[in-house]
Amino acid sequence: MNILIIGFGSIGQRHLQNLLKKHPGNNYYVLKKSNHNNILVDCKLISGEINEFYPEVEFVNDIEELSSIHAAFICNNTNEHMFYALKLAKKGVHLFIEKPLSHNIDGYAELESIVRDKSIVLMVGYQTKFHPVFQKIKKIIKKEKISFVNSRWLTYLPNFHPYEDYKKSYAAQKSLGGGVLLTLTHEIDMLNSLFGDLKLVNSISGNYSCLDIDADDYLLANFKSNNVAISLNLSFSQVKEERVIVINTSDKTVVADFINNTVNVFMLERDAINYKFKLERNELFEKEIDCFFENIVHKKNTINTIRESLISMKLINQML
Repeated sequence: MNILIIGFGSIGQRHLQNLLKKHPGNNYYVLKKSNHNNILVDCKLISGEINEFYPEVEFVNDIEELSSIHAAFICNNTNEHMFYALKLAKKGVHLFIEKPLSHNIDGYAELESIVRDKSIVLMVGYQTKFHPVFQKIKKIIKKEKISFVNSRWLTYLPNFHPYEDYKKSYAAQKSLGGGVLLTLTHEIDMLNSLFGDLKLVNSISGNYSCLDIDADDYLLANFKSNNVAISLNLSFSQVKEERVIVINTSDKTVVADFINNTVNVFMLERDAINYKFKLERNELFEKEIDCFFENIVHKKNTINTIRESLISMKLINQML
């Protein structure tokens, strides 16, 4: 199989490293910007020549140089995702697209039509769906009557990629599809998956921190879904990172912590039940790649689909 990687920052290199480890029999090609020559392993800068570090890979300047591509991983700036997705979909290429699929809804209808007509597998990189904490809370609340939910991911943008000036990262630049809403869109995707049919009640978003960026760095939003009240808080400027979702039911409070990999279930007149998961973060990326290839083999889209992505993008557009 001929596989193309578009974009060769930290996530593009992570995917390639996992692909070379788990699927070594394929031919790999990389389209990268000429000035992107950093070698990155688990978001750490490694010294050396990039061509020598990846001897199995052929670097190309234009995808038209390649006569046959079977699957592509689109990992460049968010504002460029749709251009390459449409270009490759028209050639019948299966697509793994880093989240979010795009920075707006332009092109979604055309892409969805091509994916359907050409039986293309398209998967968006929401790896949280493979997180044991997410899978545990989904199982716990399956038959519960939920009353209200609080979700928050409060983090510090300068810590994302210590090897680069955060002000030059795509996440800091509105024109590249950055901002807290698009960058931390995992949470909106997760809420949609757990509770479905979210309706925006109100929201506050914008640039409220002292960070030197022009994209939104804060969101506070309220939703409702089937008589469930849901609040979401996102930030790029909290030094102590939190990523927690608290789900309240008629007789339980479920506290899920994605930083500490724990789920605690508090109940009336019963002792709490506590779950702790051992997890290497890279396992999530390996699992989503395995799922992508399984979908190609079985010719079906099962998770993180274009339709799910569009639902999240429409909500994001209402809040931007």
